[in-house]
Amino acid sequence: CDTVACHPAIALDIDPQQIYNYLYFHMVPGPATAYRDVRRIPPAHCVEIEHGKTTLHRYWRMPFDERGSAPFADLRARFRGALDVAVATYDRPGATGTFLSGGTDSSTVAGLLARQEQRAIPAFSIGFDASGYDEMEYARIAAGHFGLTHHAYYVTPADVVAAVPRIAEAYDQPFGNASAVPTYFCATLARQHGVSLLLAGDGGDELFGGYESFFTVAQWGRIDRIPQLARRLLGRIAQWLPYSAYCKNYLRMISRPSALERYFEFNYAPYFMRARLLAPDWMLPADAGYLDRALANCLLPSGADTLSQAMYFEGTANLTGDMLVKVDRMSMANSLEVRCPLLDHELAEMAAGVPHAWKIAGGKGKRILIEALGDRLPAEVLARGKMGFGVPLAA
Repeated sequence: CDTVACHPAIALDIDPQQIYNYLYFHMVPGPATAYRDVRRIPPAHCVEIEHGKTTLHRYWRMPFDERGSAPFADLRARFRGALDVAVATYDRPGATGTFLSGGTDSSTVAGLLARQEQRAIPAFSIGFDASGYDEMEYARIAAGHFGLTHHAYYVTPADVVAAVPRIAEAYDQPFGNASAVPTYFCATLARQHGVSLLLAGDGGDELFGGYESFFTVAQWGRIDRIPQLARRLLGRIAQWLPYSAYCKNYLRMISRPSALERYFEFNYAPYFMRARLLAPDWMLPADAGYLDRALANCLLPSGADTLSQAMYFEGTANLTGDMLVKVDRMSMANSLEVRCPLLDHELAEMAAGVPHAWKIAGGKGKRILIEALGDRLPAEVLARGKMGFGVPLAA
């Protein structure tokens, strides 16, 4: 389906609803695409075609059951063993390298790979000469700690400008994750050094509660104590304020009637930005009903708590429609395969049974993952704050 958009013999119409979704979520949530009547095969599905009849089958579903029947210590030990098995399963001994950002997830995978192969694993890192965006110091610390052969490259603005057409071509439809840029250059660097398979740390934040957006869910939940009438008034005030007003989006977020709507309003493109970008005919609702329809395959049934809903969305729609698309397209654009051991389905099933309190505690995420393997990581990597794989676009 992805290459059909480029086929000269096929005329495709843009789907306004999916452009709206792109501006809202920074990607087009699957199984839809930006084009009318073109759909993707959803994750964990296969298509059977027999005698002209097409049948879609689902063979796995992302579970979500956080009752946590096992004691914490037992579960921590199981994760330690399961991570070792996952890395060994995804490895191709003697031919595998690793992405290394300097964060806990990529460092965990790199460390386990080096431990199992007992060789100097090639590791690849990308940096930017801009304050607040360069993780190279931590990548070098991790590489030294695990005895990796570290390859690093600093991306310049000229590099980015030259690569944009190639990057855009690889996606076939609107895609708004700017970290595709460093991912592309990291994959290019790996191929230049003759590596054809990399292991990556993707999935740790989604499965184990690593995103800072999860930490604020409880905070926004307190807004429910404000009477609905007062919140509706704040929404009216937000509507009247000029677009440049500092608190306009914040007041709109507070006015939302549900915690889930507030989560999307705060963490994705604000309503007033979408309204400013789109002609009125293209502007769609922004209420819970629209979220339920647009994200039907990646939200839990009504009644689930907001944190569970947020984690399920990030682990389904955002992971499969954004994060993994980014890595897959940028690596395959360089004839490179990337595998993600933290997303092993058995590991994901284990993670689904971990209570929230064993993932997020004290304003930090991935508690059980860090406690399972923290003794194998450099102290500097463990102590650092959360930092995304970002790009200094403004600069």
